[in-house]
Amino acid sequence: LIIEKEKAIKEINQKSKDIIKVEEEIQEIEKVKYQVEIKRQMLIDERNEVVRLINEIKEEPLFIENLEERLKEILAKLKELKHINFSSIEKFKEVEKEYNELYEKVKKVEEERNKIISVIAEIEEAKRKEFLKAFETINNNFKRIYKELLEKGEAWLELTDKENIFEGGIEIKVKLNNRIFNLKSLSGGEQSLVALSLIFAIQEFKPGTFYVFDEVDAALDKRNSRKLGKYLKKYSQKTQFIVISHNEEVIIEADYLFGVSMNKKTGISKVVSLDLTDTSMISKITQKN
Repeated sequence: LIIEKEKAIKEINQKSKDIIKVEEEIQEIEKVKYQVEIKRQMLIDERNEVVRLINEIKEEPLFIENLEERLKEILAKLKELKHINFSSIEKFKEVEKEYNELYEKVKKVEEERNKIISVIAEIEEAKRKEFLKAFETINNNFKRIYKELLEKGEAWLELTDKENIFEGGIEIKVKLNNRIFNLKSLSGGEQSLVALSLIFAIQEFKPGTFYVFDEVDAALDKRNSRKLGKYLKKYSQKTQFIVISHNEEVIIEADYLFGVSMNKKTGISKVVSLDLTDTSMISKITQKN
């Protein structure tokens, strides 16, 4: 949808440029059309004047003195008319035809532009619906997991701008003892559990390929560390978790352990691995210890 939207925006920009170009051409033609229309009107007025003079001559008595006077007037009029371009009418028709063609072209471009705008609006609406659907599902997951992990109060996600959802952001709200807090007001352990609740909520909605947790349990007490270990074990059925930890309550739930040590003299690291899914290996280690 984003690719289609970007493509549609590019088309709109191009169509807008085409419209501007055509409108500029129309303006130039409008100027020519206006000038030709003025000349055309002048010709019509002058033709009407000549016709009027002829009609007057027909109606008046044919006295010599009257004819001579009329002749002078007609010759004067003809002298004025001889500099007029009589092809202006044909030129006007050509300009008018070109104007009409360009006008139709503008209408067509605007129709195409409106269609593209309509497609973008549909994409935006589809994006909004999908986002709100995902937001609602993740928010419900978050509320449930928070209660399971912290066992006190409640938490939820809130849109900062419900009208323009893509212009605003998302806030995490936590209610404890009838008071609403933001994350900064919580203890380190509470912040960790709230953040993990959100990650697990998203993981339930759409699992990632794998997650890397770097000492996310550092601020947790033994009881909450045990809860985290159980959750990691539960979600590891669908997703791989790579956890860096020194916490025994978390480590005990792992499938594989990797210990890293470095020789101070050589500076070379050594990795020791242990498969906790191999019950025979665990039994040997236990007997040895």
